[in-house]
Amino acid sequence: MKNLTTLFILFSISFPILAEEPYPLTNLREGKTRYKNSTLDRELKSLYFTYSQDFLKYQLTLRTERYVKCASALKGRLQKIGKELQVSGKLLAYAMRDLNLLDDISYEIIKNSFKIKYSRSLLVGKDQGINIPSAKEKIILLAEKIKRGACPEDVFRSFARAVKDDGVAKNHQLKRIFLVAKSSKIIDSRMHKYLNALRIAKVQTWSLTLKTYLKKLKSVRKQKPLATPEYSDFITKKFKDQKGPSRKYIYAHYNMEQILLLGNLLLKMKKRLNARSIVIQITYPEGEIEDIPLNGMQPFRFCLRLLRKEMAELRQHKLFNNVSINYMAILAAAYESGFVPAKDLEELANLEELWNPQRSKWEKATFWAGRFRNVSALLLPAPYGLIPIMAMMVIESTRAKSIPGENQDFNLF
Repeated sequence: MKNLTTLFILFSISFPILAEEPYPLTNLREGKTRYKNSTLDRELKSLYFTYSQDFLKYQLTLRTERYVKCASALKGRLQKIGKELQVSGKLLAYAMRDLNLLDDISYEIIKNSFKIKYSRSLLVGKDQGINIPSAKEKIILLAEKIKRGACPEDVFRSFARAVKDDGVAKNHQLKRIFLVAKSSKIIDSRMHKYLNALRIAKVQTWSLTLKTYLKKLKSVRKQKPLATPEYSDFITKKFKDQKGPSRKYIYAHYNMEQILLLGNLLLKMKKRLNARSIVIQITYPEGEIEDIPLNGMQPFRFCLRLLRKEMAELRQHKLFNNVSINYMAILAAAYESGFVPAKDLEELANLEELWNPQRSKWEKATFWAGRFRNVSALLLPAPYGLIPIMAMMVIESTRAKSIPGENQDFNLF
């Protein structure tokens, strides 16, 4: 072991980085991580003192690329490399995020996989009071897939969704049916231990796995390739009343088509705001035409109201059946699709009045609505039009529990 470690150290003194395809999970969109850890930061500093960052980046890329679709497998690989380097697998995962080989979404998934610990099975004898005939075939199929090498978290989440139809929806219910399956010799002790570890780690509640995330990410990138990487801190933050960071939310809840459709709403908004003029045209029965130009702040209010109308219409689209739409998701989707640059989102993040904890939601809304009264009062950074619109979207996302209904009065003025 010592000789191997010495070889790593010598090799890291001067190590060429080979020009290859980017690592599949490479971070191209997110800024600073939400998962800063002072203990791991100290360990990371020591790791970088021993091994060069170029060496670590190369080794971690080369030796984990085959496992990027399964967090459990990637975790196992990191633990193996960690033994060779005499560090923990958790530290190497943290280093991958620091080196931008991972973004926060993939790092969180891998971080959660370290909670899957295959401890000794806890059996309390047979529980004859539980009947699982309807779940039996599903448990057998689950065990077979894992034995054949399928990614445990993917097949376990699919299994958990399937047994909901059998009335098995909660963690303690999964524990009981696995116990009965073991007692009835449907699965052996080793598989019981495996399934129990997945249950204890609550894998069934994960909103994403590496496989689903990579699949969606590749689909979006295929449709909207990125010219250059951009990094935004705004997109990884978790704001009050949000279930999670906006970027994670869109990949957990939407597919590629939905992400692009949501992003396109803001793209159309940008085009309207950059228009030379916005004119409402009235055609009378006699053929007479009247043009009503919008002046002052009317175009801004018109565009914001029109966005709300289009959100409600999109909600009625068959692609969005049983899927909610909110303003923060639109911002994240527009950024992910490349329709809004990172600098715009960072400008939005720097508008202190939006995030001021001393003010209520109503006070924030009143403050920004006041800025829409006249052009001279709108003291905002460039771009002049999009930032105030996005600011109002952020406020609206914290005020409204749902999007406007189809019967709501859309007063464009």
